[in-house]
Amino acid sequence: MLDDRTTHFSYIAMSFVAGAAFVYFLKVIEPLRKPPLRISDKSKTVVLDLDETLIHSSTSAPIFGWFGRVKCVQKTLIFGNQFVRMFIYVRPNLESFLDRVALKYNIIVITAAEKQYAEPIIDMIDQKKRISQKFYRSSCRALGNNVYLKDLSLIGANLKSTVLVDNCETGVRLNPANSIRIKSWTGSPWDSELNKVASILEQIESFEDIREPLVSFVQNAGLGKDE
Repeated sequence: MLDDRTTHFSYIAMSFVAGAAFVYFLKVIEPLRKPPLRISDKSKTVVLDLDETLIHSSTSAPIFGWFGRVKCVQKTLIFGNQFVRMFIYVRPNLESFLDRVALKYNIIVITAAEKQYAEPIIDMIDQKKRISQKFYRSSCRALGNNVYLKDLSLIGANLKSTVLVDNCETGVRLNPANSIRIKSWTGSPWDSELNKVASILEQIESFEDIREPLVSFVQNAGLGKDE
């Protein structure tokens, strides 16, 4: 039989091994318990319209003078219930705009277009995956006659920290204090509106509530606007 001393040392040894194994378990498991950093952890959000804000789509081929000045991608998309060959024109400075804004903002796109049309376009203009969420016609408020309102409350936005960028008056009607309305873009290679919007977003990012400073910065930015 083992004497009491041997039993005591055996118990200590077993406790040490068990303790070491538990510490190792914690070291292995702890990194798995920490959630990965998500883009939605950023404190501010910008919600972008698609058509005539980021891109312009047309069934017409590029005008001779624009070729090479404006990025244009030909895609076959579902429009209505038909497959249609379309030319997707990308607004000047869009790539650098997304790069700049993604440093501080969670980027969302909301469009009144149907998903089967819009999703391939969004994926095409954002191959770096800076856009974290996409919302389509079903997330807009329908007024009838093919008119849709962007309602930030429908996507659960915090109005203190969310900016909506849209070219259309009906798009910003429900959230005017949160909105930057810019001129509709239909293909001009000399457009610089997105650079101005990026500058506004960079300047208001440090405010806890962006609504009051946003109004002031928009008024002074020299943004174009449709009449």
